[in-house]
Amino acid sequence: MDNSANTRGPDAVKSKLLAAASACLATSPTDRQTHRATLETRVLTHAGCGADELTNSFGSITELMDAWFCERLAETQDQVNAIEEQSGSTFGERIEALTFILLDSLEPFPGVDHVLFRRYAAPLRSHFRDQLGKSVEAATTARDVPAVNLLVVDSAASRWVLAETIIRLVEESLADDTADRSRSAALVDRSLAVVTAVATDPVAQRVTDLVRYAWEADYLPFRRFMSSGSADETDEAYQADDTDDTGETDAEGDDSSDV
Repeated sequence: MDNSANTRGPDAVKSKLLAAASACLATSPTDRQTHRATLETRVLTHAGCGADELTNSFGSITELMDAWFCERLAETQDQVNAIEEQSGSTFGERIEALTFILLDSLEPFPGVDHVLFRRYAAPLRSHFRDQLGKSVEAATTARDVPAVNLLVVDSAASRWVLAETIIRLVEESLADDTADRSRSAALVDRSLAVVTAVATDPVAQRVTDLVRYAWEADYLPFRRFMSSGSADETDEAYQADDTDDTGETDAEGDDSSDV
């Protein structure tokens, strides 16, 4: 009985192509330009697949590499989730873990440089970017993000900016040729510190609490105008304030004095 149909089913072909991509990227290329230009051919050769199988499984080398980067991000998110379960981490810890573990996941693949990352992972419509946005969204649920800040931090625009920041930092790290990528590591540290400070800054929450207290305690002078139904009612309220404890108004100007 021929089992080739089973061994080369859709899922099996996808797995072979992804494994072949890992193998090709695990070697350090002598000529990066040639390495990038011949990536598709080398992946197909290593997987023992034809171009039609690549087309049927992913569509093109672009979608294959996008899926490969998504696998690295999924592995990263699993580790980030484990850290969160153990320590109930803060926003800064989650974002730092997401960024640095993602960089670590690419470390075993010297064939991945900033050009490949920008070409296959960074495009606006890539699945990798979508998945990264979801990972960023999970980070905003950290205990140290004030509720008021979520109005901004948890918006689609803010998540996009944060995901874009991480993507650019990964690009800079992959392009860094200094020892241990020290130059880009310092950039990553400082950039994430700024992002964390913005997301967790308590000023907006404290201002909101102050305004709420002042409103409830009737310290805000304009509250009576906002809560008043009409000018006549406001005048009546002022007249009521002028009434003394006996219920009598000020007698000044009263002509009914004793003769």
